[in-house]
Amino acid sequence: MPLVPYKVVEKILLEIPNATINEKWSNLVKVYFNINGVIISVETKGVDVDYFMDILSNQLDMSWWMIDYIFGENKIVA
Repeated sequence: MPLVPYKVVEKILLEIPNATINEKWSNLVKVYFNINGVIISVETKGVDVDYFMDILSNQLDMSWWMIDYIFGENKIVA
């Protein structure tokens, strides 16, 4: 599966509608986001498309139509 570049993942996570971003911290390999009380771990090299869809859907309770819209806006092909 293709990787979604880290910069795109970060942009999407930081712009989630109605989300509260409490913290963001990192080490050399991963960046962690605290979004609405859910800790999301993202590798700095990028994220697999399926894994990213799983994060958005299952961990952040984003609807499939919103995921489809966000992916289209950011030119991500699943």
